[in-house]
Amino acid sequence: VAFSPDGQRLVSGSEDQTIRLWSRQGELLHTLHGSQGWVRSLAFSPDGQTIVSAGDSNTLRLWYADGRKKKTLYGHEDWIRTVAFSPDGQRIASGSDDQTIKIWGSEGTIQQTFNQRSSVHSLAWSADGTSVVSGGDDDQVHIWRLSGPPDPICKGHAGIVWSAQWRPQQRHPQQKLLSAGGDNTIKL
Repeated sequence: VAFSPDGQRLVSGSEDQTIRLWSRQGELLHTLHGSQGWVRSLAFSPDGQTIVSAGDSNTLRLWYADGRKKKTLYGHEDWIRTVAFSPDGQRIASGSDDQTIKIWGSEGTIQQTFNQRSSVHSLAWSADGTSVVSGGDDDQVHIWRLSGPPDPICKGHAGIVWSAQWRPQQRHPQQKLLSAGGDNTIKL
């Protein structure tokens, strides 16, 4: 499930291979067909005009916000568990059970691939769009810089990292991470 940037719409994905676009009041606006397999992750672009979906088909699908199919992106070799648009809307990050994170350009080509060496369950862009944080089966939080040296791996969980997020920067100039793990802990 994902909210549009203006909070007026939300999109949901399902095991029945459909994507549904809803109004904030709960009115079904569109049902999007064409996914093959369970839809596991969805995101709106920052301008609210594009939706990306991913799941068991090993592909990312781009949709116009009115429900029309825009493009299908190929490159992963296993389920895609998580997707996110960059803050400027020019890139998409995807994380997969193929143990990679892929950075896609706005034209749909793979710009970078990071090897996590475990299934990727969660990822999120930094506010400045220069890094992606991820969590997965290896019990660690990874920070992937799009350029420059990699950041150290954050250890501390004794189980799968189900979610990793950056702390919003509006009021806090320091970048901090929040992660939730299968060990029933949350780490900051």
